[in-house]
Amino acid sequence: MKKGLYCKYDSGFSLEKSVAALRVYIPTKLGYVNYNVAHAVHSEIFCDTWRLSHAFACDDNFENEYCLNPSAEWDMALRIQDRDDFIGGQLHGDEIFSSVKFFIDGVQKEITCFAELTAFNVLTIEVESVGLDPSDHKTEVLKHFKKYVINADGVAVEQRVEWLGDYLLTSCYLAMMPPFKEFTDSYYTDIDTEVKRITVSDFAVKNCKSATLFGEKSGLLFRMSVPKYPSYETGNQLLVSDNRGRPYNKMYFSVCRSASVRCGEIWESRTEYVIQNGV
Repeated sequence: MKKGLYCKYDSGFSLEKSVAALRVYIPTKLGYVNYNVAHAVHSEIFCDTWRLSHAFACDDNFENEYCLNPSAEWDMALRIQDRDDFIGGQLHGDEIFSSVKFFIDGVQKEITCFAELTAFNVLTIEVESVGLDPSDHKTEVLKHFKKYVINADGVAVEQRVEWLGDYLLTSCYLAMMPPFKEFTDSYYTDIDTEVKRITVSDFAVKNCKSATLFGEKSGLLFRMSVPKYPSYETGNQLLVSDNRGRPYNKMYFSVCRSASVRCGEIWESRTEYVIQNGV
């Protein structure tokens, strides 16, 4: 089979409380990287949404060889002041989707159409959801729209958050990439191309728009770029660290450490993810 872009519906995908996933295969120098856009259902934390989940290194026959990241968020983690947890995804919850749409090369398809391996040039997935207040798990505090645009260059995520009330915020993120530590030990950014070792302390780069984590021995490279992002004085910085002993290295882009938003305020962002195997 020609080495190209493929996807396949997996109704048995069960990682991270998921009930299904669209498996997406992007070719790299060595085999493929399998990204999974999964339907996560975790009722205990009020989660029912579609999200980026685990990624795997695959051989040329689409067989998973090893996992590249643990349970972690890629898309959204937003925190209202004095709440016990963030809003967003399978780890934090309080996000319920209302619609999901799939497009192959601009033509909308039902996910069941991908029961067999399906070739594409551009795959687009649109998800609409609401974020709930973690204090009561009922009050709708934001509307969330995201669009995954997947092609040979990688995975791009366009997000739009509309706030439905006036809130004080603490740490908020709309771009995160969580590679296992065993695959990444060094990094560089678009502002400072000097290669540095990943350390315990957060390395924060103000006004940084791209960072690359890689492993000298693994041959794996993980790049996250943020060409479009809401900017606040206490944010607008990229954080890199070993995540304080957790199993994955942290590459996050901070919208804010503290901020206030008004009802009707809109955030828009674009994040681009690239994983290369065999660099």
